[in-house]
Amino acid sequence: MRNLKPLYIPKPWPMRIVLFSSSGPGNTNALFEVQDTYPGLIKVVLCVADRPGIPTLSIAESRGVPCIVYDFEKEYRNPANKCTDKTTKAQLRMLIHNHILKDILRFEESSAKIDLAVLAYRRLIEGELLDYFQDRMINQHPADLTIFDCSTKNRKYIGIHGHSRTIKDGFGGSRTSCIVVNSGVDSGEILGQGAFLPFTAEVTDANIKDHENCQKVHSDWPLLQFVVKAIAEGRYSLSSERFPDGNRKVYYDGKEQPYCGVRL
Repeated sequence: MRNLKPLYIPKPWPMRIVLFSSSGPGNTNALFEVQDTYPGLIKVVLCVADRPGIPTLSIAESRGVPCIVYDFEKEYRNPANKCTDKTTKAQLRMLIHNHILKDILRFEESSAKIDLAVLAYRRLIEGELLDYFQDRMINQHPADLTIFDCSTKNRKYIGIHGHSRTIKDGFGGSRTSCIVVNSGVDSGEILGQGAFLPFTAEVTDANIKDHENCQKVHSDWPLLQFVVKAIAEGRYSLSSERFPDGNRKVYYDGKEQPYCGVRL
């Protein structure tokens, strides 16, 4: 007998969100649009940034949302931290995220518990911060995560260059995937996928970048808004049943979804 675990159980007050951002303003504005349209449904209560001066911070501050800012690149360059290779950089990244978790816990002590973490974020989250938000953290990935590598039997277009590799491999377009964040790289359950955006131009770096920017408008932002609203409404659940890759099956309104989740 399957056991369904809701991602969120609606309460009489709005679902409380922390936004992790590396840039903005796209996903940030998309999230605030949901809040403005459904003020009783969600509320962005905190913003975390991995660098100062990004558009997300200005938007959050203009709305009175407190911000936690750590300059990762500055810390990586600091000779005292001795970031000489990927291993030491990963250790420092985890240490910074541990500090961020402490800041979040202090914020919650003075306010209330955060229900969902939304990532528009270029840092891999591991350790205590990931554990704290288990099954309460989602991420937007600009590639189709249902495509597998035949040789490794793993998702093929993971990582920061997933979108460009999809186009260069001749798929003729791409779409955004929204996933539950787990300890792997872009390996969590797929809650949904945005609209497919065809690529018809010459395959150049400039054209690929233009396509990715268009995909944000047509696939990324609408998907984020759909998923966040649906989570706040209690529509999403994860099942004890699993797909062959180990990911739990996704249910929407009590109905089992295909591996891609809800496809817009």
